[in-house]
Amino acid sequence: MAKEYHSLTIDAEEYLTDTVLLGITATYKNFQFCWQVNNVLEFNFCLDTESIIEMKKKNRTYFFPLYVHKNEDTHIYHHIYTNVSDGEYLLPEYKHMDFLWMVHYDALDDISNDTKTLIADIKKLSSVLMVSELPADTLKNKWNLLL
Repeated sequence: MAKEYHSLTIDAEEYLTDTVLLGITATYKNFQFCWQVNNVLEFNFCLDTESIIEMKKKNRTYFFPLYVHKNEDTHIYHHIYTNVSDGEYLLPEYKHMDFLWMVHYDALDDISNDTKTLIADIKKLSSVLMVSELPADTLKNKWNLLL
């Protein structure tokens, strides 16, 4: 399924090319989790106020904050999506995940080692209960991740 964005049509499959998606269960709220990631893992995640995902469902509007970290040297972009908003889920197939951490790689040179290292680092955070890689082919609502 394609999504209209700034007069361009973006395909979810294409958007997820060269990406890794991790699901994270944590005890902190979104801003606390990102603060911990920034301080312990030395990232620089900031709330992207222009890309907060808005979903209309059941006559209500739900907002899913998005945090972004850009490494200009390596051209690797990290996004942390909040997966839950007032009982609704950005990816309902992963209701047990509080956060979705997507890494956009410029090229998939050594992605498996980078992913293993990132997962190991995230598991060190005191607020994290679980981290798991989410294969793109298991995502039923992948278009919800399009920015």
